[in-house]
Amino acid sequence: MDEKKKNNISPLEDTAEREPVTSPATAQDSRHIYEALRKSEERYRELVEHANSIILRWDKTGYITFFNEYAQQFFGYTEAEIIGQHVVGTIVPASESTGRDLRPLMDHICNYPEEHRYNVNENITKSGERVWIAWTNKLLTDENGNAIGVLSIGSDITKQRLLEEELRQAQKMQAIGELAGGIAHDFNNMIHGITGYAEVIQQLTCDARIGEYISHILTTAHHAAELTKQLLTFARKGNYQLSECNTHEIIRDVCAMLERTIDRRIDIERQLDASRPHVKGDIAQLKSALLNLGINAKDAMPQGGTLRFATSNIAIDSSTKISDFEIEPGQYLLINISDSGTGMSAEVRRRIFEPFFTTKESGRGAGLGLAAVYGTTHLHKGAIRCRSNEGEEAASISICRSSRTAPGSPTPRPAPSSRREISALW
Repeated sequence: MDEKKKNNISPLEDTAEREPVTSPATAQDSRHIYEALRKSEERYRELVEHANSIILRWDKTGYITFFNEYAQQFFGYTEAEIIGQHVVGTIVPASESTGRDLRPLMDHICNYPEEHRYNVNENITKSGERVWIAWTNKLLTDENGNAIGVLSIGSDITKQRLLEEELRQAQKMQAIGELAGGIAHDFNNMIHGITGYAEVIQQLTCDARIGEYISHILTTAHHAAELTKQLLTFARKGNYQLSECNTHEIIRDVCAMLERTIDRRIDIERQLDASRPHVKGDIAQLKSALLNLGINAKDAMPQGGTLRFATSNIAIDSSTKISDFEIEPGQYLLINISDSGTGMSAEVRRRIFEPFFTTKESGRGAGLGLAAVYGTTHLHKGAIRCRSNEGEEAASISICRSSRTAPGSPTPRPAPSSRREISALW
């Protein structure tokens, strides 16, 4: 019985007492699994590192723990420079150029990424360039489900944002133009009525005092008529006649007028190098546009400075978009109007061609001068663009369509250093 018991060993007991044995097949399977995992990890790393998207990980406190190769190239940071740094102050500015404070947003994404699965914000590169990124964010958790950070994948949408802004600005200017044109027509009819009745009273009265009052009425009405004329020019509804005109002669006339009227501390220079200065245009409107640009430049130089008019011929080989203007290929006359003024902020630059927008003191301007230039530009199938930074030097540029199509045009000289830049194509 004892012998029988002794020989009757349970399989479970036998298994517990024996050393585990790994068969050659099991070891080979493990090696295959390990190799597959290693290759999978390599493929994943290669995909992430070489993807044409910004991929980064950052922990709950906002510090960067992973920055892929594309992100390094895009933002200009090496891996050693960026890992361990906070997102704010490196790739995220404290505030956007619009003024929005980004620090609360970054803190909220760190703690509640599920509420920000998709967000768009302004970022900044190492060189200081502002860019717009569309981000997709995913919560990262540990094995217990606790949040440990955020995985963010971004795409550069800077060009898209600029195009959208240009489209919005073009639509706004078109709407303002239509409104201004309608108002100007009605207002012009009223002015004609006021002027007509005033002239009748002037002819009938013999009272000197009443005659003086009538003269004031007529002078005011004429000023109002000029304002409506500028509004109609902006709305591209005024009367104009295209003819062959020499822009060099127009510039000389404008400079002569400015020399007699503006501050003598402002030096007016001319550099008329265009071999083909003739364009198809309305002489009166072109002269008025250049005069408005000159007066606007004068107002930016209260302590004196330099105002320069320069011309050259250029060729545009393919369709080009300047602001909200479409420019066709052809020969063009480039007119540079430069000043050494104080420059302008981004907000002023964005609204510079809006009617009634002015930075001058009350009573010193109606804000229609550059709006009229904008309208003249449209009437002559050209383009205008302003580029200027407050306190920085830049140039003011105008471009006009040439009436001649002879091949071969000299390369335009660079515009002189100044603090404002307006690009116009007529």
